[in-house]
Amino acid sequence: VVVRLKYYEKGKSKEKVIEEKAYLQWNDYTGEVELVTEAETKKLYYMAIMNQALKVMADAYLAGDEVKAKNILSRTKEQVEELYPKAKNKDIDTLLQKMDQYLSAFKNLEQKRKNESKKK
Repeated sequence: VVVRLKYYEKGKSKEKVIEEKAYLQWNDYTGEVELVTEAETKKLYYMAIMNQALKVMADAYLAGDEVKAKNILSRTKEQVEELYPKAKNKDIDTLLQKMDQYLSAFKNLEQKRKNESKKK
């Protein structure tokens, strides 16, 4: 798709033309064609959400709030998987795997504490 914008700058009589090529890509999940730039923007948006969640999780954990840290990861992971299903993207998948690893670590910590409290 070629997007062409024609306009006149204020106070000038010469027409300006800006032209940009946008490529289309088939989205297997929705069955629709979308602009590649849209797909890339979505990917970057979701990556930003996940990176922010990892940062907030780390801050909460360092502040001693494990419950908040775990909940942030769980909710964010669910949100991304719901909004960006069947991602088939290496970068998204890598971040989702990191989130899974942290969630497993929280589960292991909970189990360890339960086992220690049973010993007492």
